[in-house]
Amino acid sequence: NVLAEDRLFATLDSTVRRLDLENHEVLLSDTVGFIRKLPHDLIESFKSTLDEVREADVLLHVVDASSRLLDDYIEVVNDTLEEMGIHQSKKLLVFNKIDLVEPEKLVGLKKEFSEAIFVSAYRGIGLGKLEKKLEELIEEDYVDFSYNVPMSHYKAVAYLHEVAVVNKEQYEGNNVSIAGSTSKADRDRFESMLADIK
Repeated sequence: NVLAEDRLFATLDSTVRRLDLENHEVLLSDTVGFIRKLPHDLIESFKSTLDEVREADVLLHVVDASSRLLDDYIEVVNDTLEEMGIHQSKKLLVFNKIDLVEPEKLVGLKKEFSEAIFVSAYRGIGLGKLEKKLEELIEEDYVDFSYNVPMSHYKAVAYLHEVAVVNKEQYEGNNVSIAGSTSKADRDRFESMLADIK
């Protein structure tokens, strides 16, 4: 039930939706688009968009592949991020609406933007590839872990199940052996929880 219109600022508020990937549950925030010389009455909405961009683990830069102005749109976003001092290391360029693009033009776009992902959200084309790439970007900073935790620390173990990819869990007496991978931040949070319990 998210409004989708080919109209400037059809939506001014960010919309957040949950996406269940194969190994992760992520929140997708669809923000206000970027334009040059933003009208003053839209600056506040735009500031909240920038805050969300700063907080994001991965930035999906979605471009209308069927637009004749796509190069300008890409430039506006890149320039705006640069001007605002936002240096998102994990940025993925996604071309949407490829079902509306002539085959020859699509071949050219794929050559020019070889690192990009090409999809049609409307037709469901390329979404699996996009999800796989998202998983890869999320897991780039992941570290492996292996812990032997007393069963009395069940809250800490439950936390790991929420934030990590658990590959092995084995109960031995009063302990649980648990192994998998997670972000460094979540691993450190887990270890801090264990320290607080002791």
